[in-house]
Amino acid sequence: AGLLGLYGCALFKEDGAKVYVSDPVQARREEAVKFGAEEAMLPPGLKYDVVVEVCGVGSVVKTGLSLLRPGGLVVLVGCVTPDSQLGLTGESIVRACATIVGVHNYHQEHLYTAVQGSPSYQNHD
Repeated sequence: AGLLGLYGCALFKEDGAKVYVSDPVQARREEAVKFGAEEAMLPPGLKYDVVVEVCGVGSVVKTGLSLLRPGGLVVLVGCVTPDSQLGLTGESIVRACATIVGVHNYHQEHLYTAVQGSPSYQNHD
């Protein structure tokens, strides 16, 4: 995970959430564990209530959507370039009953507010 990912790990771990990280670079995944991630790889078959994109690579949003539980939340933080292609269809969003939220130029409370839109995050204990 990069700086935003590490920040997210620490922030959400401090709030009591289980945090999982995906990154193609093993050293970065291992660093994320130091900042509160549960594991350095996504467990196979696990579905998530909230997926937070912080890498700026639009194609990972489609992957994140496929990892959501029905009714889950995708928060976009890193996709800030004008040509971010997400590769999503309206159908994929509707069938997942997903909510997609963008957060830009944020403070800590803005990230909390974005993920608290998910009822399951509110009950993450």
